[in-house]
Amino acid sequence: MKQLLVLICFLCFLSCSKNGKGKMNIEIKDSIRYSETNDGIPTKTIYYPSKQKDSFKLRSYFIDDKLVDSMYITDNGFILGNTITFDVDEIKKIHEYLNIYGENFLNQFWCIKGKDTLDTYGNYFNINLDGSIEKNKYFQVEILLRKSYRENFSKIFFLTPKEHYSVLNSDFSNHKEIVFDTIRSVVNDGIIDNETYKENYWSKRSIVYKTGFAKGGKNYIRGILVERKDTIWGDNNEFKFIDRYLFVNEEINVLDNGLK
Repeated sequence: MKQLLVLICFLCFLSCSKNGKGKMNIEIKDSIRYSETNDGIPTKTIYYPSKQKDSFKLRSYFIDDKLVDSMYITDNGFILGNTITFDVDEIKKIHEYLNIYGENFLNQFWCIKGKDTLDTYGNYFNINLDGSIEKNKYFQVEILLRKSYRENFSKIFFLTPKEHYSVLNSDFSNHKEIVFDTIRSVVNDGIIDNETYKENYWSKRSIVYKTGFAKGGKNYIRGILVERKDTIWGDNNEFKFIDRYLFVNEEINVLDNGLK
């Protein structure tokens, strides 16, 4: 008898949902907003409560039933994570937002078509790893500035915490209080190397170094990739520079090989 009652209640719940009379359906309808563009084209905005990000909702925006953009957003308009804008010819523009000092910070942005990243637009980096990613073993890290903010930048370098990556908060909120080591690009690393290689286009954009982790499991390549442009500023030809920060927090899975 008890099992029969449970089954009846479950079927009633499904029936209410299908007829639009269930509580779940009402909540979904309350999260949809309808409007029109200036040209009278119908729009629809759907807000989904997020289980992954506290106090955030996933907002999806449609024009004439076509998805235009999607992002995590709070009620006061704060954005976190990737926003995706759908453009013509199946091109997607992706903008990565971070919370730096309580404000929206545009970190990386790029566009893709299908599975291909297009270098015609953006400011972003790639991270390449070489070697065995195991506990107590060194492996090589390459941080490649794939697309620069300014094509005429002077140099790039990577700021990594002098102690351990964990002293730098994952939201980078304490980065002004941290002591960093500076790792320069291949072309400016001060190491005597093949001059042909140093003149290579990518050597100016590439940070290469070796690192390792004492603990297995989840670890991070965490630091700040700085793109610098030297410039002459002011009436006295005073030499200054303009920096563009790219915050790096790449998760690395380190194998625990049993070494102590």
